[in-house]
Amino acid sequence: MANAWQDFFPKFEPGEDWQQALNQTFNHLWGKALEASIDSLSKTAISTSKPWITLNHLYWNLIYEKTLGQLTQMPLLGPSREFNHTLMQAFDAWAKLYPTNTDYQLVMAEIHMQSLAELIRELNSLAAKGEKVEDWQQFQQLWSRIADRVFEQAFCLEDNLKVRGRLLNATNYYKLRQQELMELWMKSLNLPTRSEVDEVHKNIYELRKEVKTLKKTLTQHEVQAQAYLSESKGLPPH
Repeated sequence: MANAWQDFFPKFEPGEDWQQALNQTFNHLWGKALEASIDSLSKTAISTSKPWITLNHLYWNLIYEKTLGQLTQMPLLGPSREFNHTLMQAFDAWAKLYPTNTDYQLVMAEIHMQSLAELIRELNSLAAKGEKVEDWQQFQQLWSRIADRVFEQAFCLEDNLKVRGRLLNATNYYKLRQQELMELWMKSLNLPTRSEVDEVHKNIYELRKEVKTLKKTLTQHEVQAQAYLSESKGLPPH
C-alpha cells in the first residue's frame, strides 16, 4: 500500500491522469491476490477446511494487515496518546481474533459435515439390515454417538489442535487488551476499575483469614485461662 501511494501521489500533484494510475495500482494489487488464491480456490471443491483457511489468511492479510493493520503501529501524539495507544492495541487484538475465529468455524463446519455424512451412512447400513429408527429420541441418540466419535477423532489431529490453540491464544490476548482499555475508560469516569475491585476483594479475603486465625487463637487462650482458674481455685489457701 505504501508503494501504491508512491506511484499515485506524484501524478496527483501536477494534475496528471491520476485516475488511470490509481486503477492500475489497485488492479495490480487485486490481481496479485487473485493469482495467489487460484490454487486454493481450485481445492475448495473437496470437503476439507484447509483451502478455505488458506483463503481466509490470504484475503485478511490483503484487506487488513497491509492497510488498516499498519495504522495500529503508528506513533501517537497528544495528551490522549496513552488512551489512543491502548485503543489501537485492543482493536488490533480484535483484528487478530477475527481470522482465527473464522478458521475455527471453518474447522467446525467441516467436522459437522463429516458427522452428518457418517450419520447418513449409518442410517443406510441400518436400513440394509432391516433395522429402523423408530422415534426422534432414538435418532438423536444415534446422531449424538456418531458426532461424539467424529469430533473426538477430528480434534486429535494436529492441524485442528493448532487452529483451536490459535483461537484460545487470540481470545485471551483480546480479553487482556480489552481489560486494559476498560481500566483507562473507568478511570476517566472516576469509577472503580476491575483491578481496584480485585484488590479490595483480596484485602477483604486476607482480613477474614486473619480474623478467623485471631478468633481461633483467642478461643485457645480462653480455654487455657479457664483451666488455670479452675486449678487455682482447687489449691489450699496459704
